[in-house]
Amino acid sequence: MRNLRAERKSKLILCLFNTTNSSFDFDEYKISKKVLAEVLKVEKIDINISVNISIVGSKKIRTLNKIKRKIDRVTDVLSFPNISFENPSDIKTLIKNTKNIALFFDYTTNSYFLGDIVICYNKVIEQSKKYNHSILREYCFLLTHSMLHLLGYDHIKINDEKFMIEKQNNILKNLKILR
Repeated sequence: MRNLRAERKSKLILCLFNTTNSSFDFDEYKISKKVLAEVLKVEKIDINISVNISIVGSKKIRTLNKIKRKIDRVTDVLSFPNISFENPSDIKTLIKNTKNIALFFDYTTNSYFLGDIVICYNKVIEQSKKYNHSILREYCFLLTHSMLHLLGYDHIKINDEKFMIEKQNNILKNLKILR
């Protein structure tokens, strides 16, 4: 497990990494920091946040998917939000109105814990080949996608899915991580 801190306009992004597989051919800590910072910038969130990121194998993510979602298959990424939003990314309203701030504020890091992201190493490799883009791009896409889920976005409805995909693509474009 490794802690990663990134300072940006007095905003702290703390990621706790847990990897159980081989690492990618890029520095996943450094790229994750950039992706998360860009998501927060686009979403206009300027408070300290923390996120847990785990990179696991197919067996582990299948087990988590079965336990948490009752779906017995391997998936590419899972998001486990710690905060429920009425409106996506409306963290300031949530903070102002909450009576249970201790449920998601970490006093040791002085940050709001958004939740957990679990990425399947094998799926990143497989899907990068399937969609004919780099492993880096696939990893960043899944990380962006999952981070948006932690901020309250979803894609159950077609219009929400289109909006979320557009937002993901814009974030990756800002970072110059293209197909």
